[in-house]
Order: sequence, then C-alpha cells, then structure tokens
Amino acid sequence: MALPGNGIFVVKGEISNMMAAMKRGTRWSSHSYQDDDVDSLLRNFQELRDILDNVDDLRFVEPNTFLAPFLNVIRSEETTGPVTSLALSAVNKFLSYGLLDPLHASIPQTIHSIADAVTHARFVGTDQSSDGVVLIRILQVLRTLTLSPEGTALTNESLCEIMLSCFRICFETRLVDLLRKTAEHYLKEMVQLIFMRLPQFSEDLKVSYIKQLKMKPGALDQTRTKRKKQYSSLKKDKSDTDIKSPQTPQGNLAAVAQSSIVDMQGSLQNPENANPVTSNASPKENFKCDVDIIVDSPVSNNEDLKNIDSISSGVEEAATEPKSLTEEEITEEQSPSTQDYINQRGIRFTPQLQQEANLSPYGLACVRELLRFLISLCNPLDKQNTEIMIHLGLTLLTVAFEISADNIGKYNTLLALVKDDLCRNLFSLMNTERLAIFSLDLQVSFLLFESLRTHLKYQLEHYLKKLIEIILSDSPKVTYEHKEIALDNLLQLWRIPGFHTELYINYDCDMYCANLYEELTKLLAKHSISSNTGVYHTHLLSLDALMIITEGIENRCCEEKDRLDAGNSELVQQSNDIRFYVGKNSRTKVSPIMPKKEELAQKKSIKKWLPQGTEYFNKKPKKGIEFLQEHGVLKQDIDLDEIARFLRENPVLNKAMIGEYISNRSNLKILQSFVDTFNFVGVRIDEALRAFLETFRLPGEAPTISLILEHFAETWHKANNEPFADVDSAFTLAYAIIMLNVDQHNENAKKQTTPMSANAFKKNLKGVNGGNDFDEEMLDDIYTTIKNEEIVMPAEQAGLVRENYFWKILLRKGQTKDGIYIHDNSGTYDSELFPDCLWTYSSSSVFCLREG
Repeated sequence: MALPGNGIFVVKGEISNMMAAMKRGTRWSSHSYQDDDVDSLLRNFQELRDILDNVDDLRFVEPNTFLAPFLNVIRSEETTGPVTSLALSAVNKFLSYGLLDPLHASIPQTIHSIADAVTHARFVGTDQSSDGVVLIRILQVLRTLTLSPEGTALTNESLCEIMLSCFRICFETRLVDLLRKTAEHYLKEMVQLIFMRLPQFSEDLKVSYIKQLKMKPGALDQTRTKRKKQYSSLKKDKSDTDIKSPQTPQGNLAAVAQSSIVDMQGSLQNPENANPVTSNASPKENFKCDVDIIVDSPVSNNEDLKNIDSISSGVEEAATEPKSLTEEEITEEQSPSTQDYINQRGIRFTPQLQQEANLSPYGLACVRELLRFLISLCNPLDKQNTEIMIHLGLTLLTVAFEISADNIGKYNTLLALVKDDLCRNLFSLMNTERLAIFSLDLQVSFLLFESLRTHLKYQLEHYLKKLIEIILSDSPKVTYEHKEIALDNLLQLWRIPGFHTELYINYDCDMYCANLYEELTKLLAKHSISSNTGVYHTHLLSLDALMIITEGIENRCCEEKDRLDAGNSELVQQSNDIRFYVGKNSRTKVSPIMPKKEELAQKKSIKKWLPQGTEYFNKKPKKGIEFLQEHGVLKQDIDLDEIARFLRENPVLNKAMIGEYISNRSNLKILQSFVDTFNFVGVRIDEALRAFLETFRLPGEAPTISLILEHFAETWHKANNEPFADVDSAFTLAYAIIMLNVDQHNENAKKQTTPMSANAFKKNLKGVNGGNDFDEEMLDDIYTTIKNEEIVMPAEQAGLVRENYFWKILLRKGQTKDGIYIHDNSGTYDSELFPDCLWTYSSSSVFCLREG
C-alpha cells in the first residue's frame, strides 16, 4: 500500500490531540508540580513537531522518530487511561493508514519497538469501564500490528509476547466478558494468519531458543502483597523534600505515590474494583501474578497506576534456557545495562544488545511454540488448566487445523508435537463430562485424522477404540448426548472417501491391531436397531453410516459396469448422474504400493487363530507356540526373529510367561534373538536395563536371572563399543543395579536393613571393572536414578504409570515399518468388505427398522 501523501499532517494532528489531552490533566497543568520525567513527555512531542515543521514529506522522517513520543506515553506510568488510550489510537491509526513503509531499512526495529511498548503499556487506572477501553485499544493495536503487512517483520519473541498479552486478558476472569471475548476473537484471527503463512516457513534446526509461553499457578491474594521500591520517577529524596514544602500541591503526588502498578504480567483489576480473593477461590482465579505495589498505604482519590505489563492471569514467559531467573529477580535485580535510559531532554535510549542482528522475521520456531502452548492448554491432567483455558485451547487448535492441517504434517518438529502431546491430551479429554469441550475435542480429532492419519496409524486405532467405549458405555457420566456426538463424529469419519477400506487394510489385516472395520460395523448395526418402539437420532446416524459403505460400493460397481458397457469411453450422461461424484473427492492419494487381495485374505484368515494361541501361551508358553505354528500364525520351521517379534509386539501376552519362556535353557537362541530386538546404542546401562525389564517379568531364581543378564550384558557391551574392561564387568554392574533397585524399593528389604547409600553402592563395586573402578560420576547418576525411580513392570501397574508405558509403546510402534498407513479409494477390496460382515449386519438393521 502506497504511503499517504498527507501523512505528515496526520501525525501533526495526533500530536496536537495528545498535547491537548495531556495538558487537560492536573499533572500537566501550569499550577501543578511536574518532575523531569513527566515534563519530558510533553517536550518529546514539541521536539517532534519542530522536526515535522522542517520537512515536507513523512517519508523523510525515520519511523522510529515520529513513533517514539507516542510509545513513551504508552510505556509511562505517569499518564492517565484516556491519554494512554489516545496514544494507542494514534499508533493504531499510523499502522492502519500505512504510514510505515514496510520496505524501510529500520522497519524491523520499529515494529519491535511498537510491540514492546504496547505489551508493556502502563497507565493510571480510574474505574473498570474506563480501564476496559484502554485494554480494548491495546488489543486493537496488537491485532493491527500482527495482521498488517509490516507485521511480517515481527520476531519470534515479539509475536509470542503479543499472543501472550491476548491470552492474559482472555484468562482474567474478573474482566468483563466483552473484553475477554474480544481478545479471544483477535487470537483466532492471529492464529489464522500464522498458520496460513506456515507454507512460507522452512524448518531450520539452527534457530536459537525463543521465549516459552507457560502457565504458573498461584493465588492472587498472596501475590497482591508484593512490595517493590518506588519507581525511579518518584525519587525518594525529591518526594520527601516536596511533601515538606507547603507550596507543592500534595494531592496529585499522593495519588501517584499511593497507587498500585499492575502490568501485563500481573493484574488488570483495580484493588478497589476487584472482588476479594479468599483461600477458597475457584481455580479460574488462582493464577500467579506479580503485582508491584509502590507503597503500602491504601489508594486515595480512587486512582491507581495500571501497568499493562502485568495482567493477572497466570500466563507468564519463561525462556527455554535451562537456567533462568524468577520474575521477582528480573524485576528487582535487573542490571542497569539492560534498562532504558532517558536523558535530560527526554530522549529514551534502549540498549540494543545486538538486536539489529537478531531481529529476523518470525518463522517456524514461533509456530511450534504457539502450537506447543495450545496443546498444553488442553492437558486435563494439569490442574491449573481451567475449563475456560481448555475450551480456548481447543477452539484455537480447531482454527489451526482448519487452516493448515495438511501443511503441519510437512514439518517434523510440528508433527512430533501432534503425534505425542496433542493426541494424548485429546484422548484424555474424551473422558470429560462437559459437552462443549467433548464436542470441540472430537472436532479437532476429526480434522487431525482426516488430514494426518498417514502419520498416526496407532493413534487412530486408539481413538476409534475410545469412541467405541463411549458409545457402548453404561456409565451415568456418559449421557445420550455424548453418544450422539460420538456417533456423529464416527459418521463424519465414515464419509471420508475410502476410510472404511483403509480400516480393513490397516487394522483388520494387521496381526496385532484390533479388527476395527468389523467391530465398528457390528457397533453401527447394533445401534441402528431400536430396542423399543421409538426411533432416535442415534439409530438414524448408525444406519446412515452403514448405508454410506453400501452406497459407495454400489456406485463404484455401477461406474465400472457403465465403463465396460461403453467400451471404456467417456459417458456423456455421467455429468447428470450424481453417483459418479459420490466418494470421488478424496484429498489423499492411493498409496503407491498396495497389498494383494490374496495376501490380505490370508492374513485375515490366520489372524483369527491369534487370540486362542495367545490364551494358550499365557497358560503354557510352549503349547501356545506350537498351536500358532500349527495354524500358520508362526512358521512351522522355527524362525527365531519371528518368535522374538511375536514376544515383543503382542500386547496381550502375559509378561511372567514371557520371562519363563525366554529363560528356559532350551530356548537360549530365542533369548538372544529377543535381546537383539532392542537398540542399546548410546544408552546408559541402567536405562537400557530398565527398557529391557519392562517387556517381561524377571524370574525370581538367581541362576535364571544370571542367565538373562549374561545375554543382556553381552549385547549392551557390544552395542556401546565395549566401554568396560570386559563383558563380566557389564554383567556385574547390571546385577548390582537390580540389587540396588530391590534394596531401595522393596519394603521387606527395607525392614531388615537400612537402604544403602551412594558411597556403599560404589564401595560394593570397587575394583570389579577388570580390577579397576567404574567411573564415579556414572555410578552416582545410576544410584540417583534408581533411588528416585524404581524399575517396575509398567504393564502390571495401574494409573498413570501404566498409561505412560503403553503410550510409549504406541509411539515406538509408530516408528517401525508396521506403522505405515495405507490409503485406498479404488474399490479394489470391495469384494472383501461386503460379504464378510457388512451384508449380514446392515441387512438385519434395515429389516428391523422397516418392521418397526
């Protein structure tokens, strides 16, 4: 957009408005006391006016030059709300009118200065409604800045600051709904823009850390008692002298001195307007905020200083550096070299700290941090996440995936977040009783799997199992509305072209996956039949889903028949026949390598024997293996690698039976193949042992334990380039780790003897590394790890330990060749889908409904 020719007059007009508004205030009247800082704000505008009087075009003036006085007013805590609001409106106007040249060399620094000033705005508060106007202005400037062409020059850190400021207002429950909803609306627009620009960004592993968006719980009533030294503009010696002087008007000074500073990282609420917070305050109001009180005396004249730099919401910034200061240390111990300096003429000097070299436009690092933060808001296990926060997180994730779901899968850093944290949180939220959150959760899940199921084979399996559980649940917490939403979500998945075929190929014909196509078809058939005289919406949804498969198969058959009848020529009448458009609009391409129908049929036939063989194995391992060999699940001729994979990948096998089977001396080759399935490269011996012992229960007899550990030690030692003197040294250390685990965590052992110390652990291993000692630091680390975290069998645990283990297994399986997801919408496998179960269940459903 071309710069307006009358831009210089626009700026002059805003200068006049600002100076008039400032002079109307009592602090700037000719009869009131003015200190240097206060007087400098007016002087800055006068100097700017003098500069503009000597030029004819605004393009000859540096953007920073004509913006600086307005930004100083926004930063200053000496200005009232209306004056700050006027300055914010002026900056918003400059951005909206295009007075900033996006091609100017200084535009990155200018944009950075605007973002920094507005996200750290301060003003003297009066009442809630007037203060809300200022906050609206702040939101408007942040929105305009982000969405404007110049906003592309924002840095990763600046954009995170802007988003953070909007989140703070959203989460401040004591603010009026209009203000919070406005912030939420602006956040949607910002998220939309950021993810629309995602294809423009490249993955750069060299990008340095950026500030992290993070929530920190705490109680408002505790943080409101924080005290801080008086702001530098109210110097102690000057105020003491002036209070003694009878000529100095004391009312204005008292109003400043007795005010509370509340900034964008603290509270937006005046102490007089805020409701008192007690120890029984709701979680929504228990956020950590650092409110800096200038003095301890109560506020007078109903006027207090507001610092938009500390909105109380509990959202705070934390650098991703491993070592960081607390916010109080940053406030009170900040080095003078990092603070702004204002000279006697009122010119502000901000230390650059090599900013010029670091002010690169935001990119994938910012997108990743935003996505990570939105995902963290949806974590129901985080007790500080309120329903408001979870709802907002899901809402913004919906926007992100509606805009750029396909592009997210092209970036490994984003895909890693989606595979792990996002899916885990979405699945946890499926247990919520809140319909609004439940519905949003399923909508995000649908968008996720519609676009990215190629990368999420086992996550999709887990999701569909959860849907089945909800639909079949008899729990009073699962209402009819929950089941209706779940069925509707399933229907939307069913409408994805080729989805039912993909279920059959990827799950029903996979040895260790659930028969999802068969189970879901049975489920839909069952729920399409009414047990009484009434027919409800859930019955119709289920029947619709069944009919989608049937109609899809019919359309493809008719299309093939017409093509054959026409001799493979184009049919003119196709354009008038709707069936030729049904199911063709697939956004996913058919996978290049497709399995043959015969292979799938054989797998499906063999798979039916797996549950029975697993049951036999869990009673008597040898009998189970023989049964599986007889029925073709395992090869007749013993394949060591195949049996080892069976022991590792079958999730239903009894862990104790696995330990019994591999520790049998007649199965030593199978034991070695089992150990070889682990990748121990670069893994410390105790961590390798932990991963190894998670997959089976170690027998209790000492000779058996030694036998298993011998194979483990040899494999680990070779994988890590023989770090110890010999294999015996590795074996001895592995055995000592197991004994340490028993010593530290076994209750019977604790009753008999005092748990050994680190020194005792090291003393027991003196000279066993080929006559030398092991590395002391390594032994200390091993001792600390085992002491703090017991080596357990997660599959036999309950609660979070068990869930974490199975989730880790799910992620690990997704990285193997078995995690490849096959797409198909060709109709090649329709002959397998229809006779197996579809006709049986769908026909009975239709007949029952017609009879009803």
